Amino acid sequence: MLYFIKSRLGVGNIKKENKTNIFTYKIRDRQKLAHIINIFDRYPLLTKKYFDYLKFKEAYTILENTNLYKVKQDELIYALVKKVPSEGYISPAWKIVNYKVSCTNEAKTVIFKPWLVGYIEAKGSFYLINKSKDSLVHGFEITTNLCFIIKAAIGKILGIKTNPKAGCPKSTTHAGASIIQTTNSRAIENIIKYFHNTMKGMKSLSFKLWLRAHSILNSNMDNEKKFKKLNKINKLLIKTNSKLKSTNLTLSHKFNRSVHTNSNNSNINPYYITGI
Repeated sequence: MLYFIKSRLGVGNIKKENKTNIFTYKIRDRQKLAHIINIFDRYPLLTKKYFDYLKFKEAYTILENTNLYKVKQDELIYALVKKVPSEGYISPAWKIVNYKVSCTNEAKTVIFKPWLVGYIEAKGSFYLINKSKDSLVHGFEITTNLCFIIKAAIGKILGIKTNPKAGCPKSTTHAGASIIQTTNSRAIENIIKYFHNTMKGMKSLSFKLWLRAHSILNSNMDNEKKFKKLNKINKLLIKTNSKLKSTNLTLSHKFNRSVHTNSNNSNINPYYITGI
């Protein structure tokens, strides 16, 4: 996935950490970062990361200002690092729909398909669940800490039933995170159509197995044979999802959003932002 991103952007370096087997993609050349800023100005971030991006962009402006001495640049950047978003912060990208989503068209006005595909690659889960001892059905869930307006928009786009009081899909809470789940057959059909031929990362294997199970479930084969095949796919899905979960946990411990400064070497870009 990182090599795909690098090939599309045409800049940056990818480094592998042998101890953790984790790959990191970094862009530290300020001249090349101008291209990245143009992309995020054109396609604004939809979550609290928009606030991080504004800090990033301001840091870039400070460092590009040749009228500032390095001491002053450092002072401004250290002050920038301390800034935090307000409680309930919502990205201004949602201003176009007046910070509320009442229909699918409004949701799609803000959420572009590549954004949602990327988010599900990181936070979504495709699985099978026992409806009875000899029956399996499709399940889909998103583990998220997103604000209500994004959850509402995702629900509208994917056709996941909305909680009327909350205005967004029903969810449960686990380990401080909100979990949106559905086994509704109509929602599953919507999800299959929406993500068909879109995923490029590790989650694509889970989706293909899930899709294969859907084909079997809707086939004309007898129930006993169907259940055996679904069980076989389910074992592969469980194994694949377990590996993905392990990878995501490692990444979440390894990285956090931050602005790094280095005042000892003016030849190296003194900041970069990382995050999952």
